Amino acid sequence: MTALHYEDGSVENCEIGIVNGKVPEEVEKCCKCSVGLWRNLTNKTYLLAAMGKNSERLYVLSEAKTYDRLNTNIDYGCPIIANANLSSAKKVSDDVCPPTHLYNIGDNTSRGIVIAYSDNRCYYYIKNPRGEYSVFHWHEVFDADCQNYERLDVASNTPSVPISYFNMCIGELFHKKWYFGIDDHPEYQRSDVWTLEQQVNLIDSIFNGIPIGAIVVCDRDWKDENEPYEEIIDGKQRFKAIIDFVSDKFLYRGKLYSKLHPFDRQKFTNAQISIGELYFPKSKYDRKRVLETFIKLNIGGTSMDKETIDRAKMMLYNLE
Repeated sequence: MTALHYEDGSVENCEIGIVNGKVPEEVEKCCKCSVGLWRNLTNKTYLLAAMGKNSERLYVLSEAKTYDRLNTNIDYGCPIIANANLSSAKKVSDDVCPPTHLYNIGDNTSRGIVIAYSDNRCYYYIKNPRGEYSVFHWHEVFDADCQNYERLDVASNTPSVPISYFNMCIGELFHKKWYFGIDDHPEYQRSDVWTLEQQVNLIDSIFNGIPIGAIVVCDRDWKDENEPYEEIIDGKQRFKAIIDFVSDKFLYRGKLYSKLHPFDRQKFTNAQISIGELYFPKSKYDRKRVLETFIKLNIGGTSMDKETIDRAKMMLYNLE
């Protein structure tokens, strides 16, 4: 006896046999992912169904009294199933990211019931609670009860860093520096540590359209016109290299910035860089938030020395 599982949740126990003779092409292509053509010997109906964890369970996709009325054109949700038995994924991701969690046919997951899967278990063919069929990569499929998992406790001990990112051409950055002022050496920052080679490499990246990473700034309470309007929180070395280059402080490919062809100067000034702007909730400069952001942006990497981070942490401690 075999248990037939239907969309409405009903289960029927009956004698099942594999249909002899010609198998529809679309069904034949699906056989390797456990979907095949069957016959209900008890009720004398044809079935398009997926094999469950064992041969005693079938998940019915289509059923009809006669072979010619059987719906074999079910929307499988993705060409992978119809054209490659879900196994083309092996060429794409089997060697790169083999699955770390596996599900069997009939398992209930965060996406729905598993109907079939590829040979390498990288892709799952799943029926969701609405009765729709789709294909998901294993990275997108989780346990059905994942909503009950304990959440990470990060909100209470990690400062929020509301930074808004946008692109700006380098020419605009010059304008902000020379007409409004940008402080690139607040006391929590380290000194100028980049070598000439590093500065030249940065300029080379800009000319070649290679992203150089974001420069993070924040507005100050501009009470004194003689004081800079903004300050650099992250990206000081990159910012300094750009300003030094346009100030003719070093050569790039044997030329000062002022001696470049106008076309090359325009290419440089029109180059886009990413700018991050720290947001202050009350639109007022918040020294504590600035220091928290500086620390958060730098403790994840290895380029910032421990002494600089410790100095910023001590400054933050003195504000509390």
